[in-house]
Amino acid sequence: MDKTDIMDIAREIDTYETSILPYEDCCTIFLPKHPVINPDLDKAIEYFKKASTFNYAYAYNNLGKIYENKGNFKEAITYYEESASLGESWALNKLGEFYRLGIYVKKDMQKAFDYYSDQNDDVRVDNMADAIK
Repeated sequence: MDKTDIMDIAREIDTYETSILPYEDCCTIFLPKHPVINPDLDKAIEYFKKASTFNYAYAYNNLGKIYENKGNFKEAITYYEESASLGESWALNKLGEFYRLGIYVKKDMQKAFDYYSDQNDDVRVDNMADAIK
């Protein structure tokens, strides 16, 4: 049973509207109005690199995002390629974007199209129309 099954049952027994009303629980009562967090990118990189040793596609994706945000596109592409080699559709789309737009790599519409095409059939590709223009 998943979330949609539970929602369907709630609708059938006429409790859905009540179930979506906001309420306070222990998590919201004690949560500060403006929590302070101090993200540690070096620690995140360390943990994602450890996870990537197990070929965890999302670790590669997150490393790619971190390096992309830092402007280190060479490293970003390396990690996106690792993720894409594991069949991860988000990384395939991201690489397609790099080649379609010529970000750090030479613009190559065929490579962009190939990356977009390698994605799973059940993943919607917003940029496919742009790639084949």
